[in-house]
Amino acid sequence: MSVPGTYTWLKTADRIVQNAKRQYTRTEQWTASDKWDTDLYEAAT
Repeated sequence: MSVPGTYTWLKTADRIVQNAKRQYTRTEQWTASDKWDTDLYEAAT
């Protein structure tokens, strides 16, 4: 997926869930922004 301009990605969620059959599903959520507040989002540095 491409993001317009000079946006940067920051992982905002990461969850692993096990179902009844002992299979795992991982869900990652990524958010793009042109500027991150590094006081709130240290990983954006």
